Amino acid sequence: MTATYEARAKQHHDRLIEMGGRPTRPVRLQPTWNATYRDGLIYITDNQGELECTLSDDIDPMNHHWSRESAHFERELENWQRFRENQQRLQHLDRLETELELDDTDAGLINVLTRLSDWEEFEVFQDLICVDAFDFGDRCRLSFLQITKWEVPAENFTAKLRGP
Repeated sequence: MTATYEARAKQHHDRLIEMGGRPTRPVRLQPTWNATYRDGLIYITDNQGELECTLSDDIDPMNHHWSRESAHFERELENWQRFRENQQRLQHLDRLETELELDDTDAGLINVLTRLSDWEEFEVFQDLICVDAFDFGDRCRLSFLQITKWEVPAENFTAKLRGP
């Protein structure tokens, strides 16, 4: 199973690059955490000594490492794919404005500038997702506060208990 997770992590990382995305980091071939075996358990701590998780001693810590790597790059790939789908839906709109004049510019430079523009748009796209999530959370909190402020007269409860 460890080899499968390792292959998936590398595949997601490479696919992200092939699609023009930019991974947040390279694939970590070795864990960046420490494992301590004690009382039949494996305690996984980060480099600052904070407990991240506990595993039973029959679980291979490398399996844990590669499953996390695979999940990390799968999320990044999915985010990039959602961004590309959003770009396709909005392709009728103009690209972000640039101060550079691209007329009579080297094709390689245009390619690099296009990739930079895509990465800038991706950052904006990710920021909008975060803003939407915060707005949704705020709306939920406000709705909850409104619900908790509603007062129902006690006679409504007693009438229901007594029946018709």
